[in-house]
Amino acid sequence: MIKKNITRCFAIAAVVLGMATVPMKSEAVIVRGFQQKDCLNAVNAGDKAAPIMRAYVKMEDTDILEGSKLLGATIELKGNTINNIEKVYFHSGTVTAVGNVLAEVVPTTNEVTFTLAEPLDLVSGTQQFWFTVDVKSNATLGDEIDVLLKSFTLLIDDFEDPYLPDEGTADPDGGRLIVYQYLMKNGDNGEIVVPADMTLSFFDDGGSNNDAKKKFVSTATFVPEKEGYAVKFVVNYVSMNKYTKFYIYNGGEVNDANLIETYETEESDDVRFTNEGIVSTSADGKLTVKFDGSQAEDSWLTCDGWDISVSLVDATTVGIQNVGMSESKTSIFTLDGRRQQTLRKGINIIRTEDGKTQKLLVK
Repeated sequence: MIKKNITRCFAIAAVVLGMATVPMKSEAVIVRGFQQKDCLNAVNAGDKAAPIMRAYVKMEDTDILEGSKLLGATIELKGNTINNIEKVYFHSGTVTAVGNVLAEVVPTTNEVTFTLAEPLDLVSGTQQFWFTVDVKSNATLGDEIDVLLKSFTLLIDDFEDPYLPDEGTADPDGGRLIVYQYLMKNGDNGEIVVPADMTLSFFDDGGSNNDAKKKFVSTATFVPEKEGYAVKFVVNYVSMNKYTKFYIYNGGEVNDANLIETYETEESDDVRFTNEGIVSTSADGKLTVKFDGSQAEDSWLTCDGWDISVSLVDATTVGIQNVGMSESKTSIFTLDGRRQQTLRKGINIIRTEDGKTQKLLVK
């Protein structure tokens, strides 16, 4: 379509998080992009309205504002994205408060076009938008949700045209990795169900990249999805300082009699601990954690936090004979005779109520 001559000088900038080279639609319209990686880190299986790309529209010449509108946008779903999402949205607003849904699509092809039911007036300055998705609960862990910007459809001086991204701005580097994770909240988190066929990544409230919050005190219980299974922790790290403590308990409650592990230090700087095999021997297969950052000074962040991989093991394959029975019927010892509350990585000595013993290897 041939646009009428415009003698007024104007610029429109649509900015989308980090992209590749594409030709400009017109010298008078600029579509650009960049990526903000702290917003586009990972996405959880089952997440709703998970942000995947940000966009700005900036009007710098007020002379052309009258009648200028945003009509829609087109994106492309890359790789296996279409198989891992249920719906994709186009919002106005920010990443922390996404705002109004301007359009939504259940994708049937990799190219998704949003058409606004009510065209949006373009105003002086910057307007921000987000593309978000509903992630399937059974999305493939380890896949990426990845998109590129095809165009924005704008109406300027009564001419409707798709405006393409400028060089280096169409295709953001990387995508959002699909994970299954749980971030600890302040207070009682209740029970978190652990599926039999997934590994849950368990983090403090700062996630994998940020510290735990100040004055953070919380508990959570991890519960097997199926009977006959037990929860297993692989502690990739628990990072504490002198103001913080982290506890792991056998069973479904905070009970000193069932305390398995305490992570604490007198050091002001963070000290990291690991443990590659903590398996519940409770009758219900549960493990409970408690974090206490109540002594953290106001000027301190509590600590780096933690990264724990949570999964299920078949209770019978690791020799937990008491699942579904009284917990007192089985005792667990290390090779040097020290009693422990749960199975650990390596060789465990299991003694049943009738006095029989056996060696069990937990890998």
